[in-house]
Amino acid sequence: MDGVQRYDGNWVMTSDTKEGVDYIVTYAIPSWDQQFGKVGPDWPNAIDTNSIFKPGWIGLHSLDGKISIGDSNGNNYAYKIPCYETDEPILDPNGNAGTGHDYGYDGDVEVYPDADGKGGSTVLWCGAIYGFGVFRGQNVPAAITQQPLSATKTEGESITFTAAASGGANSYQWLKDSVPIPGAIAPGYTIDRLKLSDAGKYRLRVINRLGNVETSDANLMVVVDDVPPTIASIAAGENPTKTAFWVTLVFSERVTPDTAGSTNNYAISGGVVIPDVVVNSETTVTLNTSAQTEGTEYTLTVNNIKDQSRRGNVIAANTTRKYTLALTPGYLLWEFYPNISGTAVDALTGDPTYPDNPARREFLTSFSTIPEFTADFADTYGARVSGWLTPSVSTNYYFFLRSDDASELWLSSDNNPNNQTLAAQETICCHGFLEPDDVNNTGQTITTPIALVAGNRYYIEALFKEQGGGDYVEVAWRKQGDTTPAANLTPIPGNFLSTYRSAPPPKFGPPTVSGGRITIAWIGSGTLQESTNLISWAGVSGNPASGFQVTPGLGEHKFYRLVQ
Repeated sequence: MDGVQRYDGNWVMTSDTKEGVDYIVTYAIPSWDQQFGKVGPDWPNAIDTNSIFKPGWIGLHSLDGKISIGDSNGNNYAYKIPCYETDEPILDPNGNAGTGHDYGYDGDVEVYPDADGKGGSTVLWCGAIYGFGVFRGQNVPAAITQQPLSATKTEGESITFTAAASGGANSYQWLKDSVPIPGAIAPGYTIDRLKLSDAGKYRLRVINRLGNVETSDANLMVVVDDVPPTIASIAAGENPTKTAFWVTLVFSERVTPDTAGSTNNYAISGGVVIPDVVVNSETTVTLNTSAQTEGTEYTLTVNNIKDQSRRGNVIAANTTRKYTLALTPGYLLWEFYPNISGTAVDALTGDPTYPDNPARREFLTSFSTIPEFTADFADTYGARVSGWLTPSVSTNYYFFLRSDDASELWLSSDNNPNNQTLAAQETICCHGFLEPDDVNNTGQTITTPIALVAGNRYYIEALFKEQGGGDYVEVAWRKQGDTTPAANLTPIPGNFLSTYRSAPPPKFGPPTVSGGRITIAWIGSGTLQESTNLISWAGVSGNPASGFQVTPGLGEHKFYRLVQ
């Protein structure tokens, strides 16, 4: 960038000695008055709120590169910045009609190319912050800095080709087998749900006024999907009042909704009935069931589930998974109720789907929805977060609530949800955790601490409602006498929380190395298997528990996985 000037009523700047300008680039500003203010006769030393000099058009001379203010009709200027006019003249300090009309930019970035522009000629950028700014920058030839990579994929998968180029100004066009792909005009190109016909050679063309360049070809091979779907994970649960029970299955790949949504394709031992199947996504279904007994091992049997490949591979006959529903530490239940307008919690509790028929259920690992869903998950919905709180110290506790939008915190005097009472509420939105005596505390923080006994379970529940924008709910606690500022508190962690669910899928922790020995640890239940080639797998001898140690030999390599 070579320079910037502001219009002071007498502005001429020579910016291009070539024949004609190469580009005129404009950008949007929301309001002329808001951006330029009221400019008086002694500008820029002061701003006079009684007068303003504003042109109706900005003109750029295309022959000698001089930049000056054109008249209100834009006469004698080959290029004009697009804008709208109100046709209301502005008076100058003497009461005469001003130099232009009130107007603003039309909201678009527009580029006017000069087909005869010479190499190395300049780019003119006209913008505004209390004046007109003119910048100059040289056109730079394009050069490829990142080549797209070849790949082999299975049909139904997705792929993203990425390339990059220096220089400017650049535009882009992807080609397949030398033919431009409609709409593929960004440095990256993604194909979702690959078909066999998507195989081919892909490259990016970089279009630049000083000459186009192209990447090398990336060869894409798409192979037939001949692998049947499997069950990737299973999670069973019950709501806190034991009026709803379910099993959620995640399949290893996209499956057809007609086979996944049929109750005839599922069976649960122990006489458990499956009256309804909800297809949550192309890979996930929820089986709503009759009552299940805590602590009882159940066997789920699945048949006839077909994937979305051309072959329509079918899950192995009588695929089974075992699970046990139990009070499981480390989790809270999150239930999602969509399509409910308003910000009041009453809109949630008055909805016919509440409480037993949420559209979706997940498990949280702390008393916060943010880690699982970020702080902007959806709009026009309500949610319930529930479970049991078990303190490790007998003392008095303050509770702190924050949410977007409104929320309520309910706490029981024991483990029975029927004994819950309202502890705190956020009636508006978006406060942080507040001290009990904060002037902004209108109920988000309890003012009288609650006595809790170590080892006892207390039912706890947060309801919150979201209309639009950000959305979350978080609950923190603090022992009486603790001087940690409320603003520094964090949501209650999972080690004090529990809810009813089946054992979660096993998950490896980071391995540790000491004295040449590698320790492999994990959480959840699963069988440890090993392989030397990622193809053939076998159970590790002795079926070890978490904390398994191995001493690899020189040049030896092994892979490990957990199977539920």
